[in-house]
Amino acid sequence: MKTKERLLFMFLGGLLVIVGMVLGQFVFGSAEAQTGSKNAFFETLTCNRLIVKRSRYSKPVAVIGTEERNGSMALYNAIGQRRVLISGANKHGELFLFQGPDENQQKKTVQLTATKRESVGGRIKIYNSLGQEVVRIESDQNDGAVVLKDRYGELGTTMTGRRQY
Repeated sequence: MKTKERLLFMFLGGLLVIVGMVLGQFVFGSAEAQTGSKNAFFETLTCNRLIVKRSRYSKPVAVIGTEERNGSMALYNAIGQRRVLISGANKHGELFLFQGPDENQQKKTVQLTATKRESVGGRIKIYNSLGQEVVRIESDQNDGAVVLKDRYGELGTTMTGRRQY
């Protein structure tokens, strides 16, 4: 008799499981994963590096981060080549524009720099395809200056904004 009772209880247990599964489909809908907010407002966001991409698997279009205690922001084109670098490497900041197929072969084309001395303006440097500085426009204490160099970076002409009396 014990075997028949055991079989009956196993049959009743299995029947309850099957009835529960069938009723569960009608009473409760299927579960869906919750998605995050696509438009959110954050008062403050703190991180060491922020990478902006068009989609999950695409190459970065912008990277904002830190490098050796200085802030930087790099902008990339559609195929992942870095084109702009804004860096806080010196005391007042620099902006670089690049040209080239990848970061190892890129050359600076333009550099904007805030000069290191107080009350003195900034500096613009333009580089040729050889990586040599060929034009520099800068300000000194009160006046401006333009420096032109040849393709090898040798001094050519210098002009200042000072009036000659």
